[in-house]
Amino acid sequence: MHRVAIAQGHRRGVEVGDGVVVHEDKDVPPHPALVVEEAVPEAREAGLERRHHLREGRRVQLHGVLAPRVRAERVGDRDLHPGRAGRTGRDFKVRPKAIRRALHPCAVSRYSRQEILPQIGKAGQEALRRSRVTVVGLGAIGSVTAALLGRAGVGHLRLIDRDVVEISNLQRQALFTEADVDRPKAVVARERLAAVNSEVAVEALAKDVNPANAEDLLAGAGLVLDGTDNMETRLLLNDVSLKARVPWVYAGAVATRGMVLAIVPGRTACFRCLVHDVPPPGTLETCDTAGILNAASSAVASMQATEALRLLLGEPASGRLLLYEAWTQELQRLKLARRADCPACGLGRYEFLERRGAEVIVGLCGRNAMSVDPVRSEAISLEAVAGKLGKVARLRGADGILIAEIDRYTITLFVDGRAVIKGTEDPAVARSVYARYIGS
Repeated sequence: MHRVAIAQGHRRGVEVGDGVVVHEDKDVPPHPALVVEEAVPEAREAGLERRHHLREGRRVQLHGVLAPRVRAERVGDRDLHPGRAGRTGRDFKVRPKAIRRALHPCAVSRYSRQEILPQIGKAGQEALRRSRVTVVGLGAIGSVTAALLGRAGVGHLRLIDRDVVEISNLQRQALFTEADVDRPKAVVARERLAAVNSEVAVEALAKDVNPANAEDLLAGAGLVLDGTDNMETRLLLNDVSLKARVPWVYAGAVATRGMVLAIVPGRTACFRCLVHDVPPPGTLETCDTAGILNAASSAVASMQATEALRLLLGEPASGRLLLYEAWTQELQRLKLARRADCPACGLGRYEFLERRGAEVIVGLCGRNAMSVDPVRSEAISLEAVAGKLGKVARLRGADGILIAEIDRYTITLFVDGRAVIKGTEDPAVARSVYARYIGS
C-alpha cells in the first residue's frame, strides 16, 4: 500500500533533493513537496523509508486528516480522479499535469530565492508568469538573455532566429553545445529552456525577421528583446515597436564593449533618435571582424535581462543608454532625449517597416550562390572592408571588386555594396553572411 504524505519539514542533516524526506516536524519550516512513501516497517524503523515520486497513472491513497489538506493546498480536485474508497483512506489516480506542477519537488520552491527580493516578491513572480516576451536573435546576447528569463519564470517566450549553430558560436552562446552544430538555433534553444523550466511555454521560430513578416512575428508580445546582429533589423524592430506601442530593449556587443537601451514608445527616446539611418556597408565592426569577449556579451545580456524584468514588473524605463567596457570594467549611463525631428517617434514615419521588398536577394542559377542588394546602396571603401576582413579571410581583388574566402563561403563585394555570396542557396543564410562580414 502506498500513501501520500505532506511535507511539514525534513529531518536535520538529511539531504533534500530528488529524494525529499517527508516527515512531520513542526519545528522545521515547511518543505513544499509531495512524495509517495512506501510503508515498509523494517525500513521505517531503521529510518530508511523507501520513497517514490508520483508517476502518471499510479493509484495512491490519501490518509486521514492529510487527505483534505493535500487536495485543497497541494494537488487540487481537478488533478485527481476519484476512485474507490479504501479502508484507511480514499483512492485517487494522479493526472500528469499534477506531477509537473503541484507534486514536483521543486514546483513551489523554484523561485523562492527570487521572491525574497523586495523588487519582485510573490506578486511580481505572478506578473512574470503572465508575461509574454519575444527574443529576436539567439546569438551571444539573445541566447543568454533568453536563458535568464526562462529561469526567472517568464511565462511565454517566443524565440526567433534565422541561423543554425556553428562551432564558432560555442565560445559565447551559452545555450548550445558541440552536438548542436548545424541545427537551427531557435529549435535548440527551445529544447534547452524546456529542460531547464517546464513551467515556461517556449515557442521556436526559425525565421528571418524582415519588413514583410515583422508585424506578424512580433504580434502578441508584451516586450521585445533585441539579440540581432545588424542595424537594419534593429531599426525595423524600432518601427514595429512604435507602431504597436510595445516596449523593446536594444542590446549590442562587439570586441570588449557593449551597450543597452530600454525603449518605451511615447516615454523615452527611440532607437532612431540614437541611430538615424543604416550606416554604409563595411563601416561598422562586427564580431566576425573585430572579435568578441564572451564576458562582455554575457554582461550585456545580463543588463538587458535586468532591464526586461524591470519593465515587466512595471518599473519605468530610465531613458539612459548604458555603455559598458568589459576589459576595464567601466560603466557609463548617458541620458538620451527624444528628438522632435526623429523620423520615427517624432514624425511617425515607419520607413524601415515600409521597405517591403527593398532589399533584393536572388539566387544565381546553377552557381550555389545568392546575390544580395542591400537596402542602402552607395559607394563603399573596398580598402576599408579588406582591412577588417584581413584577419579572418583570404582576400583578392581586381577591377573594383573584393573577393573574400571565409569558412565555406566566397563573398564577391562590389563597390556599390552589392555582393554575391557563394556557398548557399538560402536567402536567410546569404543575408546572415552579409551582415556578419560586411555589416548592415
